[in-house]
Amino acid sequence: MVTTDPDAPVHVLLVDDEQTLREPLAEYLLGQGFRISEAE
Repeated sequence: MVTTDPDAPVHVLLVDDEQTLREPLAEYLLGQGFRISEAE
């Protein structure tokens, strides 16, 4: 069984081809404590 650390931040893959939408959303989510990976 795989266990995860309940205190570890949730990792979000944010995919959008519009950089002007993707970057502010990524910054907001980072500020809320999420780990972010971005892709176009």
